[in-house]
Amino acid sequence: GAMVFLCAIPLTAGCRERWMVVVILVRGFLVTGIRGYMESIGTAFGAELPGKIKMVVQSIAITSLLVMLASDTDDVVWFAWFNHVLIWTTVVLTLWSAERYVVRAARTLAGVEN
Repeated sequence: GAMVFLCAIPLTAGCRERWMVVVILVRGFLVTGIRGYMESIGTAFGAELPGKIKMVVQSIAITSLLVMLASDTDDVVWFAWFNHVLIWTTVVLTLWSAERYVVRAARTLAGVEN
């Protein structure tokens, strides 16, 4: 939710690529759906390390974007670069963790051990 808000604000220079937020949101819905289904059939399906790392990096990115929004750091090149790297890292981790969830769910449903 915070990423959607931050991307709607023109001053948040680190978040100009709206598709990145769509990827993050779609992954959230996908993982929630997979986890809900797996747990509804009695299979424990908790978070894995890639998802936890993604959450930490995403939280740092959101905090950094909020700091940029609340202060006068728009013209500080290294800060804008830092935000850009954080957002791209979040997207890469988002795709990696989504892939891990889908593969894990498919293997579990097929009866294959992880």
